[in-house]
Amino acid sequence: MTTRPDREFAVRLPDGSFVQDSAPNIFGFLSGTETKTWQDRRLAEAYADELRRVAAAQLGVTNLAVAVVWRYVGEWSTDATADRLVASVEQFLESGGAA
Repeated sequence: MTTRPDREFAVRLPDGSFVQDSAPNIFGFLSGTETKTWQDRRLAEAYADELRRVAAAQLGVTNLAVAVVWRYVGEWSTDATADRLVASVEQFLESGGAA
C-alpha cells in the first residue's frame, strides 16, 4: 500500500522548488498557488515520470533530476502541549543549554 494518511508526497524540481498547484488568477493565467501534494506515492511517482518524459522530449535532456519527497502530516489540534514544548526548548536554548 502506498497511500499513507500520515504522509504527503510532493515532487521536488532540480532547483529545489516544488511542483505547484496551478489555478487561474484574475487575469485568466495559471499561476502557482501552493505545493501540489498527493496522498499516494504512486501518483507522485507517475507525475515525476511524466515530467521526465516531457523534459526528454521538449528539452532534449535524458534525466531531469526531479525527486519524490514526503513529509509527515497529522490532524489539527487545539492542544497547547506542542506550544509549551517549543517554548520550553526555546527557553533552554536561550539559556545556553543550562537547566
